[in-house]
Parts: sequence; C-alpha cells; structure tokens
Amino acid sequence: LSYFRKQRNRITSELRRSKRAYYNSLFLNVKRTEVVWKNLNAILHEGNKLEPITELTIEDEIKTGATLANAFNDFFVDLVNSVPSTEATRYVKSVPESIFFFPTDEEEVISIFTCLKNSKSCDINDIQIKPVKYVIKSIASILVYVFNLSIQTGIFPRKMQVAKVSVLYKTGDKNELGNYRPVSVLPIFSKGLEKIIHKRLYRFCEKHSILSPHQYGFRKGCSTELALLEQKELILSNIENRLLTLGIFIDFSKAFDRLNHETLLQKLLAYGVRGKALDIIRSYLQSRFQMVVIDGYHSNSRQMKNGVPQGSILGPLLFNLYINDIVNIDSKVHMIIYADDTSIFFSGRNTSELIEAGNRFLHKLNEWTISNSLVINSKKTKSVIFRSKGINNICQQQALTLGAQTIEMVKTVKVLGVMFNEYLRWDESIQSTAKKLSRVVGIIYKCREKLPSSVLLLIYNSLFYSCFNYCFLVWGNSTYSNINILYLLQKKAIRAICNEAYCSHTTPMFKRLGLIKITNYYDYKLILMYKTALNKPDSIFLSLSSLQTKQISYAVRHADTWIVSRSRTNYGDQMLQYRLPKVLNTMSLLGVEVEVISKKCLRSRFVEL
Repeated sequence: LSYFRKQRNRITSELRRSKRAYYNSLFLNVKRTEVVWKNLNAILHEGNKLEPITELTIEDEIKTGATLANAFNDFFVDLVNSVPSTEATRYVKSVPESIFFFPTDEEEVISIFTCLKNSKSCDINDIQIKPVKYVIKSIASILVYVFNLSIQTGIFPRKMQVAKVSVLYKTGDKNELGNYRPVSVLPIFSKGLEKIIHKRLYRFCEKHSILSPHQYGFRKGCSTELALLEQKELILSNIENRLLTLGIFIDFSKAFDRLNHETLLQKLLAYGVRGKALDIIRSYLQSRFQMVVIDGYHSNSRQMKNGVPQGSILGPLLFNLYINDIVNIDSKVHMIIYADDTSIFFSGRNTSELIEAGNRFLHKLNEWTISNSLVINSKKTKSVIFRSKGINNICQQQALTLGAQTIEMVKTVKVLGVMFNEYLRWDESIQSTAKKLSRVVGIIYKCREKLPSSVLLLIYNSLFYSCFNYCFLVWGNSTYSNINILYLLQKKAIRAICNEAYCSHTTPMFKRLGLIKITNYYDYKLILMYKTALNKPDSIFLSLSSLQTKQISYAVRHADTWIVSRSRTNYGDQMLQYRLPKVLNTMSLLGVEVEVISKKCLRSRFVEL
C-alpha cells in the first residue's frame, strides 16, 4: 500500500508539472492579446460549449432547417405592429435650425473603418471586417463616391440594408420562440455610412442641446455610474432635508423593436433634420430587410416595418431622439434615463402626497406611451419609497396605478445592475457582488497549479476587478463590514495568484502585483473621476459635487483648499459634496497636487497604502 501511494503521488506530481509546462508554453512569448484570450478562453470554458440549434418542437410540430429559420424570422418580424399617432410630437420642442450632411473624404472613411471593432462574424455577403481593413486605403475612393452619392440623393443603398440574424438562447423553455434573442450582423460597408451620418447628427444634437441632459445612454462622457450617482445624490439630499423620495422604475417592453418609423421621422423633422438628411434616414429605416440563419439554413428575407436595427451604429442615437421628449411630460418630475431604462423620482413630506403626484404623472406617461407606440411592462415596473432608517412604517392608503394595472411597491430594486435598498443600504448589492467574486476566486484557485501568475493576474483583472469596479462610486462607501467582505475575497484571490499559503500576509503581494486594496479603492476612483471631469467644463460629476474653494484671509499652518459641507446625518456623509472635498483636502495635506499628478503616479501612491 505504501508503494502504491508513493507511485501515485509521484505520478500526480509529474502530471501537475507537465500541465504547468504545457500551459506555460501556450502563453510564453505570446504578444498578441487575441491569442492570449483565445488560449485562456479554451482553458476556462473546457467542455462548456453552446449546443447549436438544429430543431424545435413548435405547436406539436418538429421544425428544422429552413422551416425553423422561417419560423424564427416570422416571429421576430411580426412581434410588433404599431400605428403612428398625431399626438406623438405633442411634447417635442422644435429646433428652428436645419442640419446639413456635408460630404465625406478618403481620410474620414479610412479613419472610420480602421476604428471599427474586429469581429469574426460574416455579414450577409460573407464579408468580415478584418480583410476590409487591410484593403481600405485601396477602396477608400470608391466608398467615398458611394457614400457621397447616398448623402446627395438621400438614398441609403439597398444592398447595405439586409441583416443576417442568428438566434441566441436566453432562458426558459427551449421550444418557445420568445425565449431566444435575435443577434443581427449588419453589412460591413453599411457601418461606414452609418458612422458618417451618426457623427454629423450627433454633433448637431450637441450643438443645439437637443438631447436631454437626463439621458445618459449612448452619449460621450456619460455612463451608468454617473446616472446612478445622480440618482443616489438625489435620494441622499432628500433624506438629509427630511424628505421622502418615491422612485418609479419603468420597464419598457422591447422598446427598440417597437419604435414607429413615421413617428420618429416626425420628431426628427421637428428637431431640425430636414431635406436630404431626413430622406436618407427615412431610406435607412423603411427599406430594411433581415433573414435568419440557423445551422447553415437561410430563411426568406422579410422587411422590418418597425424598430431600429440593434447592433447598428445609428440605431441608439435615433432611439434617444425618439424618447427624448419624455422628459417634457412634466417639468416638475425628476427623471434619469439610460437608453430605455427610465427612473422617475418625486420628493415630498408624506406618502399620500407622493402617491398622488405619482399617479398624476403615470396617467400622462400612459398617454405618451400609447401615442408613441411603446408598451410598459407593468409586472416588471417597480416602485420604492426611499427614506432614512428611522422611518420604519409607511402608511400607504392608495396604490400606484398605470392604466388598469397596479405598480408593485418593493423594498429593493435593481437599477442598471445595482441593488437600491429603501434605506439606501448596500447589503444586497455587496452580497450579490460577493457571490460573483467568490466564483472568480474559485476559478483562480482551480487554475493556479497550471497557469503562470501573469495569466492569473489577467483573469483577476478581467473577471474580479471588472466585477467590483462596476459603479463602485455608487456603493463603494458602504459600511466597513460590507467592504471587508469583498476585501477578504480580494486577499484570497491575491494569495492564489502568488501561489502563497492561505494565511500569508498580503500587503507585500499587493505591492508586488501593483494592485490597490479594495478598502482604499473608493478614494482612488473618486480622485480619478474628478481628474477626468476637470477636462469637461459642463461635467455632470462636478455639478453633483458642488465644489467650493475655501477663502482664507489670514495665514495658517494647514489650510484646507476646499469647503467640506456640514451634514445632519450619516446619509449626508455619503454625498459627493462631503466626500470629494474631504478626500481632496487629505491629498493636499499629503503634498499631492491632484490636478497635476499623473494617473500612473496616483495609482502608485494608492498601491503603497
């Protein structure tokens, strides 16, 4: 028995050594990032390949091949059928100026195609983006001629309007067509023309302040983190001022697919898109076709009569313009919008006042929704009354209603991936993040015997860091006990990367790997956001922070540069106007000029903490 154990241990050691040598050779001297990720994905997803869709049983009939492809295509195309309304432009504020799409040139075309993301997907003509990039300088003059001709005539080329659609299983019964998501691949050359139109239209919208400042989706300098920060600051401010906040979180059902083309064109006309500019967008929208491809079989080509093509360059901007006037329904209501995720807030001293205001607005919103051919999913639409922890009992005598449906009042709601609790505690959000991080730690531990530390660090940055970094400024100033849960997981991951014992001291490892402890990460990211905001004169972040310099008329040894606002409660201590100046003053005392220091040096300082 002892001989068997000795041989078993020897073979196990040899297998581990061989595995490590093999995986080291996979990543040794590999400089191309895509090759690294290809090898890494092969390791992380061993035996976890998606099964291709070959057949489904629909209404007791087995469908395969072209029949199945046609079934999917018919389902996606016929899902929405909307009729334009004359009331749709009621809240649109007209712009007297008109846009002009000036011609493109070879330099712009080459730049656009060079910047397009690489993808292995082939369009309907079996063209990939990479080969186009290799020859773009040779064909740029031809594309310039075609694109300028389209702009001059107001006609989007028909050959550039056929999308190839594959289907992706989501969840639920696999024989239900509604449980699959269409993924469109648009013609490669259409992306160039779309980008040209997008650049001119977006610049026009920014110049004339057409898009609402409350819309954070698909806009430069905006993000989910900034949208949620505004939401958080509003709630904190109300609690600090002894006010309740009613939040209604609207869920639009398939909003991008329901967009009515005629209604959109009416709104674009009011916003200043006229003449040939309007003609080319009309042509872009109303002559779109798609075909579904499953297991190599093509469906029939069918025209898309509603919606904007998802995955397109121009689609998100057109959608933003379509719902832009929703903020004009009631100027007293505070809205925060990210694409079709709409959050509506009301402030008041008692519940009945809030519910009444909410119901008045929901009646107007319901009318707007109907006239704009959109549908609100009342089952997924939720509401929360945010308040301080001292206010436990909320007397709710009447319900929030949308048409004939009641809006559910909940204690916690998930907004753009972050859990917002009625008392603005972050326990649920931390627990959700901790579960995800625990799985990543497990992956790193599983791979530490066979992968080099450089690749384990890559896994950490791509899976662990990206998870806790998402919207960290929103929930990252939670309680010490909450952040410590994540810090302990971070230390486990660091020990696994360095292949150290479970009780090893981690501070030297953090410094060796150049990583910031999660306990110090909030201040670091706050300063980083501040530095980024300094380059934007109309920064949303700076307006939320309300920074004020301190004026001192006499000499002092240690003078604070910024005024730290006084807070009545612990909620006030979480606000940006308290946290940011406090952090900036601390850095100033340490001799760090935040406005001047490079991001690399700033990171090094926090790594050393």
